[in-house]
Amino acid sequence: MNVLAGAVGLIAHDLTATLGWGHARAQAEARDALGNRMQFPLDGLAWEQLDPATRQEVLGDLVVEAVEDLQQRLHDTFVDTTWPACPRHRQHPRWLGEGDRGGTAWCCPGDDAAIAPLGHCRRGRLTPLLTEAVWPP
Repeated sequence: MNVLAGAVGLIAHDLTATLGWGHARAQAEARDALGNRMQFPLDGLAWEQLDPATRQEVLGDLVVEAVEDLQQRLHDTFVDTTWPACPRHRQHPRWLGEGDRGGTAWCCPGDDAAIAPLGHCRRGRLTPLLTEAVWPP
């Protein structure tokens, strides 16, 4: 499941860029979040019987759910109650949603705008939405 390895990198990048965590800690948190989410939805699922497009969709949904779980945990444990902070308003977190060109992007809930794709956070702010960076791939 190379998609999951790629997702670990994207999630870890955003954790490192926004929280200042070291690479190893961010990678471990990303792997744990994905591992926790992967335990349940694939139980009993006839993975081999799914067509490639459906597999991709299932994996994409699992990644989004894992990031949402991680985000909620960071908020609930007061690690960072606005992770990742919206660069436009700074008073609320961004949420994962549909990007302008498809894929998953960090979005501002205040104005419903896609800010940047998952995995493209910069220190304290996000890069502009990149058209070639689409999740799921």
